[in-house]
Amino acid sequence: MIPGLALGCVTPVPPCGPARASRASIENDHAKGQIFNVGDSGGLDIAGWVRELAAATGWTGEIVTTQQQSPPPSLPAQLNLEQHLDMDTARIRSVLGYHESMSRQAALERTVAWERGNWPAEIDPAQFDYAAEDTVLGLMSKKSS
Repeated sequence: MIPGLALGCVTPVPPCGPARASRASIENDHAKGQIFNVGDSGGLDIAGWVRELAAATGWTGEIVTTQQQSPPPSLPAQLNLEQHLDMDTARIRSVLGYHESMSRQAALERTVAWERGNWPAEIDPAQFDYAAEDTVLGLMSKKSS
């Protein structure tokens, strides 16, 4: 379930991005005293990231979105879902010539492979509230009929 399609863009950092960016900023005199954002060049909204992650994992389930910004039941109600998470990475690209070392799809596939090979020792089932999500889906279904 994805609350509110109007959510801002999310710009994750590609694998090895921070290390490459740090090195570039240390080795380049033009970087002195500047602050750089490191991230993917094309931000996606939350729904876009969910679709890309679903493709990278081979998941073919249904992605359901709401028009209102209501967090999933397992998240605190005081979250600020109005805040955009998109960063402008133009400065690091123009000043330091930074660019991604791999495509977003390759980075996601690499991350998924690592996650699948490195399961956490313990998973707290309390962090998942599928019954509450089913209730929200049921309410959405009733409103649309």
